[in-house]
Amino acid sequence: MRNYVNSIEYEKYRERYEYIFDKAYFINCKEVELTENLSVLVENYNHTYKTSKNYGHSISCQKFNLVKSDKVIYQLKMVFGKPFFQYIKHSNNDEYFICGNDILDFSVFNISKNIENRFVSEYIVNDDAKGYFNNEFWYIKEWIYNPKNNLVAINGQD
Repeated sequence: MRNYVNSIEYEKYRERYEYIFDKAYFINCKEVELTENLSVLVENYNHTYKTSKNYGHSISCQKFNLVKSDKVIYQLKMVFGKPFFQYIKHSNNDEYFICGNDILDFSVFNISKNIENRFVSEYIVNDDAKGYFNNEFWYIKEWIYNPKNNLVAINGQD
């Protein structure tokens, strides 16, 4: 499966929803402590553009600011989905911040080396993508890391 993170299609997708990160759509901000000197600020945004008695149309977005010793060291913006994030201390002593919406759009940020590895599926940027997707999602709830064998399991829900 092709990674669309550096594609023109993904750049257009991000531009299409960038307006939602404006102050006018800001809902709230929560800080979650990950370690003694590491936390994540989760900024929530929402644009409700059409409502009816039984159904609402809205776009919820999140901006994740990873803060180390009072300085933002990494930022990630997510559109739609049910976002997750997690801190993992690897057996090689590297620290990782894992963040995303689902298996179609997520990032693994190596805090120790300041390196991001991001994956964006074609299904995120192309509504007409062919394949077995059928507008179904599998949301990641947690990454379960076993430092004894360096394996990761992913727990989630549809």
